[in-house]
Amino acid sequence: MCQLIEALETRMNDMDEIIEKQANTIEMLTADNETLTSRCRVNEGRLIRLEKRTGDIHEETLQMNARSMKENLIFQGITETTHEDVSNVLWYFLENDLQVQLVDLEKIMINRVHRMGVKGNYTRAIVANINDEGRNVIWKHVKNLKGKDSKISVCTQLPRELAERKRQMMPHFKAAKHQELKTKWTGEKLYIDDILANATRDTIQDISLDTTEKATEMRVKRAPPKSYGGSTFQGSRVTLSDPDHAIPALHAIYTDIRSARATHNIYAYRIQSGDKLIEHYEDDAEYGAGRRLLALLQANNTKNQLVCVSKWNGRKQLGTARFNHILEAGRQVLDIDNNTVL
Repeated sequence: MCQLIEALETRMNDMDEIIEKQANTIEMLTADNETLTSRCRVNEGRLIRLEKRTGDIHEETLQMNARSMKENLIFQGITETTHEDVSNVLWYFLENDLQVQLVDLEKIMINRVHRMGVKGNYTRAIVANINDEGRNVIWKHVKNLKGKDSKISVCTQLPRELAERKRQMMPHFKAAKHQELKTKWTGEKLYIDDILANATRDTIQDISLDTTEKATEMRVKRAPPKSYGGSTFQGSRVTLSDPDHAIPALHAIYTDIRSARATHNIYAYRIQSGDKLIEHYEDDAEYGAGRRLLALLQANNTKNQLVCVSKWNGRKQLGTARFNHILEAGRQVLDIDNNTVL
């Protein structure tokens, strides 16, 4: 009996040592975890600040580009012919379509003029650098285009991103005009009754919302990446029911560092929020791609999904074929038939 008691005491002492070691290990791990948590919070704060500074620099760059383009006018819809002299085409348009009289034509000085983009099966716009007095003359005569069966339009050139913002504001502009409210454009910004009107943007309404925590709760479905001509495309999607969760959904996609480092992350979503259907898209400098992704969602009546196509550029330029590959990646991750017509 004494030997049994001694054996039990030895066993208990061994267990005490093991428990003490485990307690020390847990204490060390807890301390390490607190340190890592603190460092993560510091890094997250620095990242948020860096994102803000990057956004500010990006906005400043856009506005600088806009100022450099302020003397440029874009003429959309003027018929394009083979071996044309673009300068003569524009002068003919000013004299015959805008009906600018000779005395005013002499005030117009065209410094540079050319068609925009690569020649294809569409009518390219004309961009022209024109002096201040000449632009004023043209703006006074734009009214002569009204009532004509023509898709010709004149506008000031803007960087593509700002032009896209202006396009998103057009429904607000038309609604205000219909209500006979005072409207004024300043670049891409629309003022209605002297109040700046804002387009729908991806914002987090509750600034206390921890986007990182929300992002970790979201599940991302990713399609296998595919490559064409050196460029790679991969579709990802996240199910969500709240427009404010769009940013966390993107952060969830970016947990794959490869996606975060993609040349472009084009996305679109349609979210049924109560009796409202919220739709939005982002080109991420691949202009026209986000709109096509949204059209894909609309054509299939897909709701409560954010679809993102990550694109890594190769050395070879794919031209307009890249849009087909972007849509293919979107269809693949959404399990949509490739025969869907947009």
